[in-house]
Amino acid sequence: MSFIVLVILVGGGAWIAHAKFHVSWGQVWGSIGAVAFLLVRWAFKQEHEEHQQVHERVRRLSTYNNEELKDHANNYSYSPQERSAARHELEERRKNGTGPF
Repeated sequence: MSFIVLVILVGGGAWIAHAKFHVSWGQVWGSIGAVAFLLVRWAFKQEHEEHQQVHERVRRLSTYNNEELKDHANNYSYSPQERSAARHELEERRKNGTGPF
């Protein structure tokens, strides 16, 4: 549904730009394509940065001992993602037999 609304808004904006401001259809389509390209590029950049943050968090938490992980998982001054990752690491260690029992 939101995609249809987006298409209608973009189409209406393109029609107004063409009719009122005498912008050629080639320029309209070129502008729409450029904006779409930049949005996709931005989205992939955001995903890459988030992936790097998760990788760094997992790498850092894997160096903690069990007591530090327990403290990290129960300390609410850390972000929910940090606490969740610490809980996940503790759970993995329990499964492997290397964690607190």
